[in-house]
Amino acid sequence: MMTGKEAARLAYTEKRFADAGRLARDWLQAHPEDAEGWRLLGLALAAGGEFGPAIQSYGKALQLRPDFFEVRFNRGNALRSAGDQEGALADYDAALALRPQHAASWNNRGIVLLDQNKPAEALQSFERALESQPDHVGALNNRGNALQQLQRYLEAVTSYDRALALQPDHPDCAAHRAFLELLAGDLPQGWERFEARRWRDSWKSSAPQFPGPELGSLEAARGKRVLVYCEQGLGDTIQFCRYAQLLADSAAEVFLLTQPRLPRLLRGLKNVRVLGDNDLLSATCEFHIPLLSLPRLFRTDVDSIPAAVPYLNAEPDRAERFRERIGQSGFRIGIAWQGNPAYPLDRQRSFGLRALAPLAEVPGIRLISLQKQEGVSQLDHLPPGLNVETLGEDFDSGPHAFLDTAAAMQSCDLVLSSDTSIAHLAGALARPVWIALTAVPDWRWRLGSDQSAWYPTARLFRQSQPGDWHGVFERIATELKSR
Repeated sequence: MMTGKEAARLAYTEKRFADAGRLARDWLQAHPEDAEGWRLLGLALAAGGEFGPAIQSYGKALQLRPDFFEVRFNRGNALRSAGDQEGALADYDAALALRPQHAASWNNRGIVLLDQNKPAEALQSFERALESQPDHVGALNNRGNALQQLQRYLEAVTSYDRALALQPDHPDCAAHRAFLELLAGDLPQGWERFEARRWRDSWKSSAPQFPGPELGSLEAARGKRVLVYCEQGLGDTIQFCRYAQLLADSAAEVFLLTQPRLPRLLRGLKNVRVLGDNDLLSATCEFHIPLLSLPRLFRTDVDSIPAAVPYLNAEPDRAERFRERIGQSGFRIGIAWQGNPAYPLDRQRSFGLRALAPLAEVPGIRLISLQKQEGVSQLDHLPPGLNVETLGEDFDSGPHAFLDTAAAMQSCDLVLSSDTSIAHLAGALARPVWIALTAVPDWRWRLGSDQSAWYPTARLFRQSQPGDWHGVFERIATELKSR
């Protein structure tokens, strides 16, 4: 007959995590000195997203068996998921002290280092993982990510290709390979490979389901009603909603199903009906398609990027109110410095308000905050001489996103932003915008040029070395002084 511990292990294997946790607790009531029982409970809790209790369970297992390798590895994973990177590194190092050839520990250790923006150290960990297990697809993919951050792009391509040769349907690796192709300007091939995003579990679990087939060609759209649905961040929607407008030239009607806070901002798109949620109109459409698959449908290459701006507009009455609030004095610069911290690479792309210190020496400028939510607290800790105006607590506080921001931009002589949705909004409104970029930028900004093919009014200021925001803003200050 199966013991309670064996039943817990079976439930965990079958992904019945709540049952596994219950059975493990029952077992531990009678066997509190069973380290493996505490590990099983930790596994079940971590699988259910309860990382704090899982870490406690692993700790009890280690009190009983300090050299319990599997628990060191499992707790490292739980600590990483809980955001305790230093704790995770310590546990991975302890696990590797017990099993120096454990590829998964080296790989996960490298992931933490990459999250800490230490790509050179991360690369060493991925190399050690591959020494132990040359066919470790995850380590090959992560090695490619580290090489990309080190600007060793051709080596990154080789690493991704090795991984894809072993597992052609690996979604993250295919997507990362697509990003490199897009970064290099091979847009047609990049769009094709970018379809791999649909292989991810997150897509499969969250992508909406609509009746009828997906739109497969522009020719098929002629005379038909097409539903386009947004799929990623607000910045992606602002950048690519132009394609819904283009699609309206072929289709009889185009509906754009967007994030709940964006319909009012996007309602100025020509010949596009913008929806805030999935209503019955979707059931009457002959075709549907995700927004970021439209560039592939249009066969967009570097010479055919649809860059006519503006394709969005501020509300006139709101723009007038902010014109009065901001006034006419000085050279007015709207600034945004912080993106969504949930984005994995936000630590690299967000420069922090203190990085603007060189601008304090520029006479005649006014810095006006367009920042919302994350990063606003930095206004309480400005460096000496740096003054930043705010637009009131009611600024963009309503249920609709960016309406005040779009209006305020009309009274700014320049927008200065990190690589966030604010930059995309300024470009879509055809406002002058300077975008501060990391040494390894997001694919849409490509490499080398200080111009953007997507936004004619944008100018790009790139780090010369990874992490060197000071150099970026010294150049920006010099440009502002000579305006």
